Amino acid sequence: MKKTAAIAGLVLAVALTAVGYDATTDGDGKVALSIDRAIEFALLNNLVQKNNAADLQTKLLSVATTWNYIVDAPSASVSINKGLSHSFSGDGGASASTEGINIGINAGLTVSAGSIFKIIQIANDYNKGKLSYEQLKLKFIIEIKRAYYNLIVLEKQLELKELALTNAKILFDAAEMKYDNGVISEIDRLKSEYAYKTLIPELNRLKNSYKNSQNSFKQIIGIDIAQKIELSSDIPEFDGDIDQIIENFEIDNNAAVRSLVYDLNGAEYSRNNSIANIAPTFNLGYAFSGSNDLQNADWKLSNSLKLSISMGLDGLLPFSPAQTNIINAQYNINKIKNNIMNQKQLVSLELSKTADNINELKNSIKSYEMNIEIADKTYEMTEKLYNSGRYGYLEFKQAEEDKFDARLKLLNTKYEFLSSLYDLEYLIGREIIR
Repeated sequence: MKKTAAIAGLVLAVALTAVGYDATTDGDGKVALSIDRAIEFALLNNLVQKNNAADLQTKLLSVATTWNYIVDAPSASVSINKGLSHSFSGDGGASASTEGINIGINAGLTVSAGSIFKIIQIANDYNKGKLSYEQLKLKFIIEIKRAYYNLIVLEKQLELKELALTNAKILFDAAEMKYDNGVISEIDRLKSEYAYKTLIPELNRLKNSYKNSQNSFKQIIGIDIAQKIELSSDIPEFDGDIDQIIENFEIDNNAAVRSLVYDLNGAEYSRNNSIANIAPTFNLGYAFSGSNDLQNADWKLSNSLKLSISMGLDGLLPFSPAQTNIINAQYNINKIKNNIMNQKQLVSLELSKTADNINELKNSIKSYEMNIEIADKTYEMTEKLYNSGRYGYLEFKQAEEDKFDARLKLLNTKYEFLSSLYDLEYLIGREIIR
């Protein structure tokens, strides 16, 4: 149970907080939740997912406005002036009133290798951000599924524990009757009473654990804690070929590897941007101006178009800051390439371990299913021998415990098998089981 409790805590940490959702209830006032509906609620209400989506939209806006890096901010000006002009001559000079209006417009384009690489870098950042958003969303959905099916496991464990308690009560009542009739000894009656009363606090602890896990799950998906829920999905079955799935998977498509590739692209763009300092910058500008003295209808207009080319010489000097930046950028590129190779090896190893674990659990499920048949048959035979007086209480109690233990082991192994499949889903970045 440590693992299931840890899963609930992990999901709560991922979710952080959620807002309330007005869920539709059935006739009993319960919210019927399939796994798909639970995921829908969680994605709709979870604030962390909303923030992640907002971050992605910010990066998309940057991509959509990259033209700002080559288009100079245009400007316009209008000025009105009024004043006096003086002229001086030998006979004394003269003064005249002057007034006028001036209009000016300036626009330009600046194109450099650096601006081009900057635009490419922004697109690369968006693609990496989109990948990160998709992986965070996938991880969140997987943890919701784990928490959902953890509740299913707890529900079935409760059913088994309640059944065990019911059987223990029946045995205790029968033992008291047999003791009163002198059929069994007092120690057998006490053993029966001990077994029955020991199950009571165990059941209460399990109920409390289930209640806490359910409340945490409600908070994650955005349902009020006081709202009753009913889980309608069961633990899914899976009979696919894990080895074939892994064989068809390209390690280059792993999210961690792809993220490093985007880092490599970014490092190469950064190096190229340093190289771009050596390349020329082209500036194309246009200016328009007009003036009128407000004394007549004629305007004085002028237009100008200019093209300028400039180039920094710093990058041509040995061991200059520009050249040093290029060298350091290349070192960084080499490091990222090594990290990509290492990550591919780690993913390959993790895929192999996950496949071995899944196949082992798959075989264990088959064994536990057969064990249930054996345990049931053993219990039936032991019960007959106990009722006939040929077996003691301890033998019968052990057979009963084996019967319930076989079911618990199968249930927990199915959940562990499902959880391992989700680990594989995260590695390959796609859903393989519903």
